[in-house]
Amino acid sequence: MLGQRIFAVILLFFSTEAVFPLLRSENGFNISVFREIEPLLWITFYVIALVLVIKKTDVFETLMKNKLILILMLEISLSSLWSSVPETSVVKSLFLIGTLIVGLFLATFSKKEIINFLIWTSSLCVILSIFFILFFPQYAIQPEEFHNNAWRGIFSHKNILGRVMVMSILSWSVYGYQNKKIFIPFIFIVSSLALLIKSQSQTSISLLLILALVFPLVTLFRKERILAISILFFLLSIVTALTFLFLQNAGKIAALLGRDLTLTGRTDLWIIIWEMIMKNPILGYGYSGFWQGMEGPSSVVWDQVTWHPVFSHNGYLEVLLQTGFVGMLIFTMSFLKNIVLARNERFYFLLLLFILVYNCFESTLILPNIYYWILYLTITYKMSSHNKIEGIAQRRYTLHPNLILQNSKR
Repeated sequence: MLGQRIFAVILLFFSTEAVFPLLRSENGFNISVFREIEPLLWITFYVIALVLVIKKTDVFETLMKNKLILILMLEISLSSLWSSVPETSVVKSLFLIGTLIVGLFLATFSKKEIINFLIWTSSLCVILSIFFILFFPQYAIQPEEFHNNAWRGIFSHKNILGRVMVMSILSWSVYGYQNKKIFIPFIFIVSSLALLIKSQSQTSISLLLILALVFPLVTLFRKERILAISILFFLLSIVTALTFLFLQNAGKIAALLGRDLTLTGRTDLWIIIWEMIMKNPILGYGYSGFWQGMEGPSSVVWDQVTWHPVFSHNGYLEVLLQTGFVGMLIFTMSFLKNIVLARNERFYFLLLLFILVYNCFESTLILPNIYYWILYLTITYKMSSHNKIEGIAQRRYTLHPNLILQNSKR
């Protein structure tokens, strides 16, 4: 069992996009061999995870516990039929199925074990990032001309370090709260916060502030729901008023903060992407079929956007591009179901909130081998299994109350 736990941490660590992307990136170590090693490594992970899942559970029965994910995977697998690059769509779809197997494997562990895995993963990212910043600053700190000496640690971009540090702060906060421990969580939370600030990732910093506001509300909701809902509506009123003031004084506020109103060019990009979505609204362009540089549909975007993006910088637009409104509807139904199931699960709810907010500005949805999609699959199947067990227990109590009472007296 210890070996399986270590394997789970290794899976999550590499899914954060740590080390390998930095080793193979042109502005990192630029070691080309890692471009070939990484896919082979993940295939090995898939095989090991599949063997372990088969040993621990009935794979078919587990998959059937959440049919929405299966339907989404089916659409993605078939999308090679209308993709401009069918071979790429097939290969990427297979990697996505492998990622599903990884999610199933992690879902076989308890919630406490999953939190511990995230703690170990976060700790490795924090320690190694600090090590790289101290001893390999030429790789761990981005050039001044691009990102003003922002820290990226063991990752290929500052935004990736930022979001991983937010997850680290979230995981350690929940761990400390549940286990009534202060010293070690405090050390890692402070270290993660320092790395987050030095990453200069505005999106991740904003996300942390939102989670900091919601965390006490989620805790309060479990005890005093009416009070929590009242506070929520009060905060929403404040946010609405602040939004109105921002819209009235957007130019002045942006100038004061040293930012531009296009969110670093994102809004201009989103307008063009929305136009492209409406050209293939039902099924999209196929999985991984849109962003093909000047050789694919993305050439229209590149002709109008000088910085040549390779993704939408918005998870929901990315889903629409690849799977159309059909895929977006399936994912939305899955997400809403999870929100309902997680209403009494503080940690799962915060993870879902993290995914919901972060994907308004970056893309981490329905991607192979990515930390956040793996976690989404894990909690999806974890909560589906938990809900089914509770449902069975409830039906047994309803149908045979006397039998249960008799057994409890023995």
